[in-house]
Amino acid sequence: MSNHEDDFCKIIRASSGRQVLVFLSSDEDGNPSVDVSMQYDGILLHVNNGFGDEDAGHKARDAMFAGYGQAEADNFERGLIEFVGEKS
Repeated sequence: MSNHEDDFCKIIRASSGRQVLVFLSSDEDGNPSVDVSMQYDGILLHVNNGFGDEDAGHKARDAMFAGYGQAEADNFERGLIEFVGEKS
């Protein structure tokens, strides 16, 4: 049975039931990153969280990805809804 150590993405349900996609990626400079995306009211928000291109950056990226759970998804959703509300 796999322990999921090779996972590069996961979908987390916020408390509201909305899906939050979290995946390993790289930023525009090729540095390791964790990307987070969610759709709300027809808008897709995508945030790229980049880390330095060194061992510490890879470790920080992996720790963020591993620790991203429902509480983080709820915070991301709350921030998105506040952002969309300000733009309306």
